[in-house]
Amino acid sequence: MGKIGLEKLTRLASLWGIENGYYTIKGQWIDAPLETMQRILVSMGEDVSDETKIEQSIREREKELSFPILPVMVTRERTVRFPRGEGWTSVELQMISEQDEMFFFHWSSDETIEITLPPELSWGYYRLLFSIQIFGEPLRRESFLIFTRDATSALCP
Repeated sequence: MGKIGLEKLTRLASLWGIENGYYTIKGQWIDAPLETMQRILVSMGEDVSDETKIEQSIREREKELSFPILPVMVTRERTVRFPRGEGWTSVELQMISEQDEMFFFHWSSDETIEITLPPELSWGYYRLLFSIQIFGEPLRRESFLIFTRDATSALCP
């Protein structure tokens, strides 16, 4: 693998939180063996057989990491704001209650991603399905919203 290939492999590894080396007790830097980084990435489901596949994996991983919304959110407020990721051109949100009631929301351009929960909405768990256009490509992500009387009641009965 050439220098460019090594740089790309190191970039992909860093996107997965894999260090490219370590310091010894004496403060000496030791590079992680290339083969070790490759094996770790393969064990995580990455195809590192050639540079093109590594580049594709880098793009996919960067897109995954660009989703700034937490996997689980707890709120007692009826207005909920979500951060907007870079390059998002439109966002659709489907909110599904424990009783399979569905609520739909849509935003375009640079609008703030904000929902006002209906007054009749009951306390509980809601599945959030996001469909996002990011840099012209579709991205789907899932999150959960816990709507509670107070911020601690969902965590401590």
